[in-house]
Amino acid sequence: MLKTILLSLMIACCGVLPGAYSQSEKLTQDKILSISVAKAKGLGFDTETMDITYDDNNAKLKTHLKRIGVSVYDERTKTWVKDPPTSPEEEYPELKGKDYQAVYFGPKDTVLGGDLWIFVDRNTGEVLRTVAGQ
Repeated sequence: MLKTILLSLMIACCGVLPGAYSQSEKLTQDKILSISVAKAKGLGFDTETMDITYDDNNAKLKTHLKRIGVSVYDERTKTWVKDPPTSPEEEYPELKGKDYQAVYFGPKDTVLGGDLWIFVDRNTGEVLRTVAGQ
C-alpha cells in the first residue's frame, strides 16, 4: 500500500516513473558508437577494417572543416582565393540547433575516399547526417 502511494506521488509530482528515461539524459558513448557502427555497416562499410574515433567535443570535425577552408581555385579569375573556414552547422544545416556527436570511421589502410562521418543526436540516437569520403 505504501509503495502504491509513493509511486502515485512520484507520478503526480514529477510526471515520471522511477527509472524512466529522462529527455535530459544523454546517450552514453558506447550507445552512440553502437548506433554509428550499425549505420556504417548498413551503408556497406566494413567497420572491422576501420579505425573508429568518438570525436570528443567534435574537435576533429571542426579542425577538418578549418583545414578545408585554406583556398580554392577560381575558374573565372584563374587564381587561388582564400576559402573561409566553416563550422559544422554551416557545412551541414541538418546539425543546426542539435546536440550531436560526430563519429569518424577511417580506413586502417590508406584508401581514397574510404572514410565516413556519422552525426548522432546525443539525446535521441537519431542519425542526423552521414558524410562519406569521395
